[in-house]
Formats: sequence, structure tokens, C-alpha cells
Amino acid sequence: MSIQKAKSSFEFLAKRFIRLYPTYWIAMIFTFLIVYIFSLPGKEISISEFFINLTMLQYGLQIPSVDGVYWSLFHELMFYFLMGASFSFIRSKYFLLFSLLWLLMSLGNYYYHVKGISLLLNLSYTPLFLGGVYFYKLTVEEKNRINIIFPVICYIVYFIIIDADNDRIFTERLIVLGFFILFYMNAFSALKFIAIKPLIFLGNISYALYLVHQNMGYLVLNKLYANFGTHQILIFIPIALSIGVAYIITEHLEKPIGKYLRKKANQFYMVGDKKFYFNQ
Repeated sequence: MSIQKAKSSFEFLAKRFIRLYPTYWIAMIFTFLIVYIFSLPGKEISISEFFINLTMLQYGLQIPSVDGVYWSLFHELMFYFLMGASFSFIRSKYFLLFSLLWLLMSLGNYYYHVKGISLLLNLSYTPLFLGGVYFYKLTVEEKNRINIIFPVICYIVYFIIIDADNDRIFTERLIVLGFFILFYMNAFSALKFIAIKPLIFLGNISYALYLVHQNMGYLVLNKLYANFGTHQILIFIPIALSIGVAYIITEHLEKPIGKYLRKKANQFYMVGDKKFYFNQ
């Protein structure tokens, strides 16, 4: 969707930067400070590691993250770089060929693993990224055989290459299958009943919620358990706090900052177009 709306790979990557980094930096600084102030043994990192975290590349560099959930952002970032580098190819009639090649490389990586290439090309998660791409195509484009069948192929490859302990591999395969089924249902308009305000609200704040919930949740639970015991009902307190913090970040920081940066980016593109036109 983002590639279809962008005019160039530079514009695509610039918009992805605006979407990912400002909110990430805000959540990261918030999490680092509360862990530093209130102490969370085993989760603290050094100042130098904090600055490396600003790049979002710490997982690939094997540096501890400010928050454990940030591991997935590295893979998302690598996915965007690959999409940006393949921008013209992806928008062409050869996208299916690109998809098959990437999927075959993922399968080959399972048998002949090369760590650096695997990280750069996201070969451990290729079936999931491609599955998402084809679910999007199935939802908004044609419901043809390729778009219907390709996610099944992606799941089969993921079923083969999934890296998990023997005692939980069945569970992970089942969970991922459940998500694939849900996306098929969505593509064929069978999930409209969940389009309700509470879930839409959570969807709108989901990025910030993902970024702040873990270490803050641990801190709050530790304090609650120390004072009130390990009652399961206490879990609703950090959940409510996480949602509240995520809402504040989304509404009062992410949206205005994103709006400002998009405005500046649009001005840059406009100036660039005028210069190009003048030179012509």
C-alpha cells in the first residue's frame, strides 16, 4: 500500500522513517528513564547501548534493546529497506517472480544458513512478510488464483522453516495458522463485525502501545506484587496504564510530529519538482 502511494523509493523510505522513528524515540526515551529511575533488574542497559538503540539496528548488532519487544522493529526496518531497494521491480509485472525468488531464498536459508544475509533479507520471516503482502493484494486488488493461493504457499514454507523449541513448535504453527485464517476471513469481508469503536481505538494506538507496554508493565507489576501479593486481577492495572500512556503518545506527540514532518517532506518534494522543472 505504501509503495503504491509513493512516487519513488526515496519518498517511500522517507514516509516509513516518519512513521517508525519519532514514536519509537519517544517510547524508547520514556522506557529508558522509568527503568533507570525505578530500577528493573536484568532490563537496564548502558548509556552507550541506549544511543545505539536510537538507530533501531541494535538487534542486528547483538546489542541489548531498551525494551525486549523492540527486536521485531529491526526486521520491519530491513523489510522496508528491501522494499525500497526493489521499488521499481515490485511495482512492475515481475512482482510474482520477485516473491517466488524471495520465498525460495528463505527456504534455502533454512538448509544453508548465512547469518548476515539472513538478517539483511529477513529470510527467517519472509513467508510472514510475503503473506501480509498477498493478503493486502487479495483484500484490495483481484481475488484471482495467485492472490488466493500464495498465502497458503507462504504458510507451508513457514511451517517448514519455523525456528522454535520442540515443545512449542506445534503451538506456534497453530497460532500462525490462526492468523492466516483470520486474514483470509478479512479479505473476504467476514470480519466486519469486529469494526467496533473500542477495537478501532486500540488499533489507532497499537504502535505506541506495543512500544511501551512491556518494561513499564513489569515495573508496575513488581510494585503491585510487592505491596498486594500476586493476585491475577492486578494485571488490569498495567494494561490500563499502558493504554493511557500509548494514547497520550499517539494523540499528543505522534500525530502532531508526524503531521509536521509530512508537511516538511511535501515541501521538500515540491521544491525538488520545481528545481527539476526549471532545469528542464
